[in-house]
Parts: sequence; C-alpha cells; structure tokens
Amino acid sequence: MALSLSICPQPLRRVSVIGNSGAGKSTFARKLALKLDVPHLELDAINWQPGWTQLSRDDFRAAVSSHLESTQYAAGWVVDGNYGKGQDLVWDAADTIVWLDPPRYMSMLQLLWRCVVRTVTQQSLWGTGNVETWSQLLSTDPTRSVLAYAWQNYHRHRRRVQEQMCEVTHVQWVTLHSRLDTARFLEAVLAVAAGRVRSP
Repeated sequence: MALSLSICPQPLRRVSVIGNSGAGKSTFARKLALKLDVPHLELDAINWQPGWTQLSRDDFRAAVSSHLESTQYAAGWVVDGNYGKGQDLVWDAADTIVWLDPPRYMSMLQLLWRCVVRTVTQQSLWGTGNVETWSQLLSTDPTRSVLAYAWQNYHRHRRRVQEQMCEVTHVQWVTLHSRLDTARFLEAVLAVAAGRVRSP
C-alpha cells in the first residue's frame, strides 16, 4: 500500500488498533496516542485479572464503557486489542480503525521474542502479578499458549477483519503491513496533528 496522507484524510481522535497477536498493537498504540496527545487504553489490561482469570462479558463491557465515557477520554483516545465481547463499544465510537497486518512469520517472530523476554524476566503483566511461564510458552494448547493461539488463528483472524472492512463503513480503515509502514504512518499523523501538512 502506498503511504501518504490519503490514508488519514482527517485528523484522528478516536482510534481502534487491531491485529493478530505479535503484530505490535500495544507498542504502536502507545506511540500513536503520544503523537495525538490522547489517552491510550490497552484492553488486555482491563480483561486480565490475577491468576490469569478474565473478566466476564458484562464486567468487561462496563469497564470499557466507563473509560470511554469518562472526561479523561472526551477529547479522544487510542484503544488496542481484539475483544469481540466489547468490540462494538469501541468501534461505534471510533473514527478510525488501524489494522496491523504483518506477514505471519514476522508476527510470530515478534511474539516469540516478547514471550521469551517476559518469561526470562518474569515481568508482571498489567499490574496483576501474572507472569508468563516456560510451560505456557512451550505448550501446543491454544488455550494456554499465546504462541499456539496466534499460529492457529492467524488466517481466520485475517479473513474476519477483511469481512469487517466491508461491514463497518462509518470509519476510515488503515492497513499497515510492516514497521516501515507504521513509522511512515506515525510521521504523517504527527505532521497533520502539528498542522505542518493539511489533510485532504
């Protein structure tokens, strides 16, 4: 895809960042939020509770709604994550959906590196005390291993997003396939936000 300001024809204020595991959603979303000077919300941080338990659908939706309706988020936001149980809440309010769609090998390598670093350092995730373990990393069970889940669901996830691009038409869609794409996009967004370039 040719990257230019035509991919962001209006200033972005409410952005949903999606992509398969390992695509770099949270890293990209944090950078985008900084450039737009809006809050960043990571849906994993809402969903995951101590002991690797997940919020119920109702509690998850209530928490997401509470964030998006708060005064802190009134001027805009960047939300990252793929959660069907709350996707409509984010997308109904979004003006832009950014789909990070790197090749399968790239997302898997990035995911493997992330998992190894987290496992070795025993990094506590999302303030929950949850840590990734070698048994999770090496498991072939997609309900235990994010690597196994990402590998098995890569093509299904891509097909579903391609369908959603035709179904969800009130937003502008941006698809980025590489780190170069994301870097150029962030530069373009910053230029528009700073008023150095007029969006079409």
